[in-house]
Amino acid sequence: MTSIAEKTERHTERIVLSLPIRVETHDLEYKPQREVTHLESVSEIGAGFYLSRPFEVGQLLFLTIPLEEDLRRYDHDKEQYP
Repeated sequence: MTSIAEKTERHTERIVLSLPIRVETHDLEYKPQREVTHLESVSEIGAGFYLSRPFEVGQLLFLTIPLEEDLRRYDHDKEQYP
């Protein structure tokens, strides 16, 4: 079940949503790094979640989430939303 997060100065509404999220990236030595965490909130242009280690601004992260169809922009028929 989703609910609208507290209203802030954001341009789009954030929805509080707790879902598992898989995060993949490469460290500075190009070694693959994978982590499973939980989504805290989503909006049309972003997702909020916490990670166990810091990342650099500009570092590419690949996220996979079992997101509800009405919150997606594509892959509406897929189980996981990349």
